[in-house]
Amino acid sequence: MIETKQQALDLFEETRQNFLKKCRSVARDIARTKESITIDDVRLQVQLPEGLDGRVFGAVFHSDEWEKVGYINSKQKENHGRPIGVFKIKNPKPPEMSEKVREITSLLESKVEKSNTLF
Repeated sequence: MIETKQQALDLFEETRQNFLKKCRSVARDIARTKESITIDDVRLQVQLPEGLDGRVFGAVFHSDEWEKVGYINSKQKENHGRPIGVFKIKNPKPPEMSEKVREITSLLESKVEKSNTLF
């Protein structure tokens, strides 16, 4: 039986890993373009799967990767203007290269190496 918020978050981490991973990825992408973000920003881009309670979004920023910097009132209609956390990513990272971009980069680097050996 779940008795604490932490137990609920831990269970969500176990049972909905893919959904949480997607939400966190979207949050990181948003954080690259904004100084601070809220779960409202994430919810604009990620639809809550049917059957899940919206409170599960609370797990998105529940990691050492994020720093809470304040509160604002939610703009989500179903949240009725309740306060939500405003977060800042602690160590923003550049976007990861896709597999195709890595492949092209590697190909270009090998062509440059070959051309350098000809002269």
